[in-house]
Amino acid sequence: MKLLSRSGLWLALVAIGAALAGWLLQQHRPASAEIPEQKSAAAVPLPEVEPSQPVPPEEKSPASAANDDALPPATRQQLTRLLHHPKFKAPLKLSGELDRTAKAGGAIPALDNASPKPVQAPVARAVVAEAVPSGPTKAVAVPGKDPSPETEKSLSYGLGAGFERYPRWFGAARNKTLPIPYLNINWQDRLMFSTVDGLTADLIHGERWHGGLVGTLVWGRSGHDLGALAGRVPTRNNTVQAGAYLEYALTKELSLGWRVRHDIQGTGAAYSDIYADLDLPGIGPIEHSVKASVEGMNKSGMQRFFAVDAATAANLGTSTYLPGASLSQYSVAYQAFVPTSEHTGFAIGASLGKLARTASQSPLVRDFGSSYQKNLMAAFVVHY
Repeated sequence: MKLLSRSGLWLALVAIGAALAGWLLQQHRPASAEIPEQKSAAAVPLPEVEPSQPVPPEEKSPASAANDDALPPATRQQLTRLLHHPKFKAPLKLSGELDRTAKAGGAIPALDNASPKPVQAPVARAVVAEAVPSGPTKAVAVPGKDPSPETEKSLSYGLGAGFERYPRWFGAARNKTLPIPYLNINWQDRLMFSTVDGLTADLIHGERWHGGLVGTLVWGRSGHDLGALAGRVPTRNNTVQAGAYLEYALTKELSLGWRVRHDIQGTGAAYSDIYADLDLPGIGPIEHSVKASVEGMNKSGMQRFFAVDAATAANLGTSTYLPGASLSQYSVAYQAFVPTSEHTGFAIGASLGKLARTASQSPLVRDFGSSYQKNLMAAFVVHY
């Protein structure tokens, strides 16, 4: 089978990501179209009204109250007479209490020789928010205004280009640098795809528990990658893995997880790793995190990358080596995003791996490679 080049796989990854972004946008558009755009007012804290400062009720003119069909006929007649009273000179306003009395069918107080005085409204307390016990403040809708709660951004994506420097093959001492595209899509933290971490589908999406499906890519080794070893060491195809993961958030910043993956191209190789992911305190606008992991492989995976059969041993002038299932690598990785504007920035990643004992004892690594594996990536990204 023809060996796929890294550039071909990058293009395939970008095509898959673009198709995924198109599908997510198509799914997202009808939902946003059904919801009319609302202007959300900024939340301004209102001063609390003390009991000693009554809130003036809504005022009505006697004329409009007299024509109110909600009032009993007898009450409307009393209001009409009140309007034509000879001592009625000052503008009379009905307070909320008088209005309620009138609607209930009560008697309207008679005018005396003094000027009419408005009836004092009962003490009211303006409440715009109520405190939820042991929790944040919960907004209460203000009458006459549509509440506009904040909604989290449902779809975010970034596109860019950069470079990656990594070992020529798993266990190699020499590195190579390759220009790469950068693609990152996130739909509600449920479906995520990037050219760095692969595909993740969070099917649990709980407050602390997360888990679901993953898809990743493992580089092989071409004749060009092998360099002087080409023709003496078998090449390996790049492979795609499918699997599952489970993750638990100990705190908001620290998560522990476990992944298991299997090659889908018939190699029989399977991979498993446990990891701890920590979000570091921000440095100004810079967001960054560190991740430590331990990876292991089954027998097929270990022999795929580190075995030396009899023919290869003869070509290299070394002994045969056929490892079994074992730990393969310990690694620590650092990722950061350095914004340069509201929608642009640099994505940076660096990792250092140390091959485990079984892998580092392979003649390929011991005589022709290195047990230390370094990786560096940087890309300029435009994101929305």
